[in-house]
Amino acid sequence: MEKWMIEGLEQEDRNDILNKNRLRECLTYLEWLAKRSNLPFSKEKNIISRFFTNYINLYQTHPEEIKLYLSKKHFNEKSTLHEILYNFLENEDIQKLKRVPLIHEINQQGDIYIMNTTVGEIHVQQARKYFANTESSFIFQKDLADYCFERTCDFVEQNPQYQAIVKYLPNTFAVGHYHAYAKKGDMIVDSACNAVFFDGTGELIEQGETLYQTTAEELKKEKDKYGYSKLLVATLKHRK
Repeated sequence: MEKWMIEGLEQEDRNDILNKNRLRECLTYLEWLAKRSNLPFSKEKNIISRFFTNYINLYQTHPEEIKLYLSKKHFNEKSTLHEILYNFLENEDIQKLKRVPLIHEINQQGDIYIMNTTVGEIHVQQARKYFANTESSFIFQKDLADYCFERTCDFVEQNPQYQAIVKYLPNTFAVGHYHAYAKKGDMIVDSACNAVFFDGTGELIEQGETLYQTTAEELKKEKDKYGYSKLLVATLKHRK
């Protein structure tokens, strides 16, 4: 494997470890706070889900204390909203979403959710519903979470009027990560998030450094021999 690819993948792993270490620090604090206050503490297996569940639950009773602690840990609200939308668009639990501290108000227009959030107004719909009666529907029946490069490739190849975008987005706490989505005009299809963002509002969630932008035609020229998505490999190659 080429040096530029190894270095890029190793850096991504290091960043993920740093972020998860900070998550664990915050979970230790939240568990202590729950015990001190005789409140329940969720112990979900997935560390990210565990953090967000306890953050939402405990914020109801300790908003100022939690806000102060997280600010000292460089808590990123935009990245947090992105992660919360991953979970919400899987099960559309509107009551749980209404308890998220970063969301002020939620309205619906058909299947589109209009959210007034701390980073601005977001218009979003579950991609699985939006593309249900199209030739792209099969994409959203696959595993989505953690497969942003693969699903974005699938999508732009099926919908060549969209471009594939790769950005470097901040993590919830430490450094950042590579993320891919498809874009056409003011619409963003974030396949891994199961989301379609409308009216340019997806830019609020996908803010970050643009690393690579390509078309379905250009992707066809990329070699598919590394065991990783062509889109990820092309991004690392063009960054070297």
